Amino acid sequence: MKDYTYTKLLGIFMSVLTIIGAIGYGLLSLLGIGLANALNTEYEYSVHDGLPIIIAFICLLLGIITLIGSFWLKKKAGRGFFIGYCYLIGFGLVISFFISIGALGTRYELFILCMGMLYLLLGYLAYRRR
Repeated sequence: MKDYTYTKLLGIFMSVLTIIGAIGYGLLSLLGIGLANALNTEYEYSVHDGLPIIIAFICLLLGIITLIGSFWLKKKAGRGFFIGYCYLIGFGLVISFFISIGALGTRYELFILCMGMLYLLLGYLAYRRR
């Protein structure tokens, strides 16, 4: 079997999953901001209205980097960047799971944990050239 077959498949799956999560987060935050403005309810004004859109854009960018990076594994520099990137995102998502226990709901917290574990697996597969 060719090198990086499983890594490419998991990289494509993770990029699609990250992009879907970013779009879902962006739509739900826009809906929440719109309803808060329409119903004239008080919400925290210290948070800028554009911040959820910036977060959704960053998550969308992470998904695109994952997709592109999974095809740069033949180059040594691309592989090194991708392994570090996957471990960084994976550890960040696992830590954010532990920080957000009880705040987001079980389903979303498990989604964050599973994505973190899959990013760690993706980094491991890239390291092992699978």
